[in-house]
Amino acid sequence: TDEDGIIYSCIDYESFSENTTVYPTSWYFSAIVTPEGRYVKFNYSSTACASTLGTLYESSSNLQQLISPIRAARAVSGSRRVLTSIETDREKILFKDSDRTDLDKAVELDSILVKDLNDNFVSGYKFNYSSFAGQLIGGDYTQDNVNCDQTTDIAKKSQRLKLLSLSKLNTNKSAPNTTYSFEYNQTPLPYKTSFAFDYWGNYNGEENKIALTGNMVPGRNIYSSIPGMFDQSLLPSYNISTGGANRYSSREYITAGMLKSITYPTGGKTTFEFEANEFGNYNFPAASARSSLLTSY
Repeated sequence: TDEDGIIYSCIDYESFSENTTVYPTSWYFSAIVTPEGRYVKFNYSSTACASTLGTLYESSSNLQQLISPIRAARAVSGSRRVLTSIETDREKILFKDSDRTDLDKAVELDSILVKDLNDNFVSGYKFNYSSFAGQLIGGDYTQDNVNCDQTTDIAKKSQRLKLLSLSKLNTNKSAPNTTYSFEYNQTPLPYKTSFAFDYWGNYNGEENKIALTGNMVPGRNIYSSIPGMFDQSLLPSYNISTGGANRYSSREYITAGMLKSITYPTGGKTTFEFEANEFGNYNFPAASARSSLLTSY
């Protein structure tokens, strides 16, 4: 309860589990009630969630492991809350969803409907989706001797949800809906389990395979890559090479799948152009894409 007497109730939460320990990760409003009796109530569905792919990581505790690191994909499980409706003393908002094919035990929001207390339609929005289809570029760590679920579900690994349009529903069913359309860069993306990413996690189009095995460790000469830190004449035996992955960013691939334009119901359009960030560290290239130009007409 705050100083104005408004009561906030938060009894719903999400969590993840690792081994047998449950960790709450976020809390959700269940209800808000004013001293005058006005209220907002939030309703959720509860579903189990699990990451069958896991997040790939590498670790090493000595120089040999730095050359050939220990790899695993860390997967966790837990519970997820999905908002299904919001009820007030004046109206209700319904959130309709359906199962996704690109994520395990996840949903996509299909529509938002606003109705009065007599269940009459007031307003709403409808979402139209497709999927980005990934290509097998840079390998697939679930099939590459990594300690994780060796899933064979290609859709879970290759597809990514794509919002094609958003339409505002008209109360007059004979009138056309008001629609916003979205266009994306058509450069194909890799599998989510690909090794083809740069230092910042962006797609770079590189196969990054050594002897048919995917690799994350950059191809670097350890001490010579850190100017002035070591005297090479004193430590010649430790001047070793690691990995072989190309982790440099690519201007060609960094914008794959990114938003290209938005077309408005009026026929106007906003277009986006992206370029890599720049900074002064000469040892590493420019990285994550940023919006450099926004054009509306």
